[in-house]
Amino acid sequence: MDFAVAEVSIPSGMASAPVLTELKSLRGTKEESAKEKEEGGLRYKAIRQEGLRVGAQSGLAYRYGLIMQYLHKVEPKLNVTYSFNGFIKDGRLLVPAVVEVRNKFQLDPEKGEARVVRNAVTVEEEARIVSVVPTWRDYLWQEYSMPEMPHPSLLPRTDAESLAWSQAVDQGWKAGVSQADEIYSDRLAQLTKAVEGRHTYITLENKKMFSPASLRVVANKVTFNGRTMNVGETIYTVGNEAGYTPAKDWAPVWTR
Repeated sequence: MDFAVAEVSIPSGMASAPVLTELKSLRGTKEESAKEKEEGGLRYKAIRQEGLRVGAQSGLAYRYGLIMQYLHKVEPKLNVTYSFNGFIKDGRLLVPAVVEVRNKFQLDPEKGEARVVRNAVTVEEEARIVSVVPTWRDYLWQEYSMPEMPHPSLLPRTDAESLAWSQAVDQGWKAGVSQADEIYSDRLAQLTKAVEGRHTYITLENKKMFSPASLRVVANKVTFNGRTMNVGETIYTVGNEAGYTPAKDWAPVWTR
């Protein structure tokens, strides 16, 4: 595919985003009691844990929100590059996706043998019936909400607690931003694999290396299901799954 995975740039001001600055400046108002001072170790841990939680969830929501803004800007390109329209047959059947691996090397130490396969073709996703044509949004579109703010009792009150809180929020924020990037990269890889796999299948089907999957349609005028009467019911099923054909039936095909 010609759509780069790393095309979403990280803004230079990411580390000083307004929402991050606001989170780090949160403070409690109640003075510490003598008992709280004695149990300061537990309180510090609780403050740090809340800082990590708020920072991570905020970083994830903020960063993926930027990714969504980017995807919105390049939507026309995405609609063309990752179109599933050409993979639908008979209006309902989404063709399979296959993976083709070239020069595959397999070593079996137990048998003491090695095998080299020039081309290995595996059906990754079988044909399936869909109600609507899939789009890139099914893979990439996601909205994450900002987290609930901590209870006031878990906000820092002293300088030492404020430092611990600020460091925890920073650490969590970076983890959340990193997680958002990983989620995007993984989903884009899945989308690319789904589209490329179906392009490969279409090519192999045109070469007559696959017997095409088919859609079976049964139309009933009236059916009954318990106390329900269905009028004009149509049932769609996958009649035949795509299968490999004998090598003698294969044919060349022109591709760009």
